[in-house]
Amino acid sequence: MVFDQDLLGQPQLRQRAALLRVYNYYRILISFGFLFLFLKESFGEFVGAVNPALFRQTILVYLFVNILIGLMSLFAPLDAFAKPTLLFTILLFDIFAFTLMMSASGGVSSGLGTFLIFTCAFGGSLIYGRSSTVLPAIAFILTIYVEFYLLFLEKTDLQNFFQAGVLGIAYFGANLFFQRASQQLRKRDQEVFKLEQINQLVVDRTRIGVIVVSSTGMIKLINNAGKKLLVIPTAPDTSDEHLPDRLLDELAEWSANKTNDPVIFHTQDSSPELIATFSVIDETNKDPDTLIFIEDSTGVQRQAQQLKLASLGRLTASIAHEVRNPLGAISHATQLLAESENLDAADRKMTDIIQRHSKRVNLIIENTLQLSRRSEPQTQDINLKAWLESIVQEYIAQREGQYIPALCSQAMLLN
Repeated sequence: MVFDQDLLGQPQLRQRAALLRVYNYYRILISFGFLFLFLKESFGEFVGAVNPALFRQTILVYLFVNILIGLMSLFAPLDAFAKPTLLFTILLFDIFAFTLMMSASGGVSSGLGTFLIFTCAFGGSLIYGRSSTVLPAIAFILTIYVEFYLLFLEKTDLQNFFQAGVLGIAYFGANLFFQRASQQLRKRDQEVFKLEQINQLVVDRTRIGVIVVSSTGMIKLINNAGKKLLVIPTAPDTSDEHLPDRLLDELAEWSANKTNDPVIFHTQDSSPELIATFSVIDETNKDPDTLIFIEDSTGVQRQAQQLKLASLGRLTASIAHEVRNPLGAISHATQLLAESENLDAADRKMTDIIQRHSKRVNLIIENTLQLSRRSEPQTQDINLKAWLESIVQEYIAQREGQYIPALCSQAMLLN
């Protein structure tokens, strides 16, 4: 027989294990109840009336097996008992045990067949898929067989077959109903489990340290960023880890004042500055846990520096725009002055110098605007020899002071 397996594994195994524990308590309680009724003489006509020896042997074996399974579940991992094959075997054993006790008590007229409804209902919750429907089918077949066997022994009548048919419908109905309810519950658990995985992934991948600590400073939960910032070993078990002493002092001070202001601290003298923000998780609790967000201050400083650079770029662009307007007027006036026929050689040399330096200042403005625009850099090939020669000639011209007499004569004319 092929059993349907879980899609996510662990959540369904935990659900099966918890439900199996409840069902095992129910089986032990029912076993003691039937044994008490059998030993009580006033109930002798209710249980074990047709075949007391068979009922006694069956209830003792059933009680022994139930106690054995209960003890094994206490000392062994409960997930080991949540395998579909083992669950099917346990439920099938219950069906056979109840059928034998029902046969020893007079068939469906004894009322023991109603307990098979609970077995089929638990089967719909513990066994997933089409394999679960086999259980009510076996229970119904065995119930009909018991009635035929008792009819052959003249211990029942034909009217009880109708009651057996009603019980069969109840077997299938209870099984299908709990199958559907269990399926809906599994879907919800899967969604919750996926959300937990997503939350865990987000917390682990974030660059901000997330820490949950108890009132004594013991770490209950910490992500990878928190371990890195606080220099805590990256072992998976951090239940014995405590916060650094300096952060514990800040936490104690915050607990006394309950302010919303962030706290700046150092884990060590040589460590970078860290920013911590505290928040209480459950204020109704006497000893509430504290949620701590830790962030490296260098990242905040880097963001502030980027904002400053952006503001400086906008200011530079504005200044460059304001400088370009008078520079354009100077360059245009120099061009008009150079077209005059009354200029001598020294004056024309001065206008050339003004034009050259105007272009140089305009190039500086263009470069500044390019930096503020964050555009892609563009390479340009230059003749290094000609560029160096122009620099040398300009330096020599300034050194020899060729344009100084012209400036002096222009100043005298203006006076």
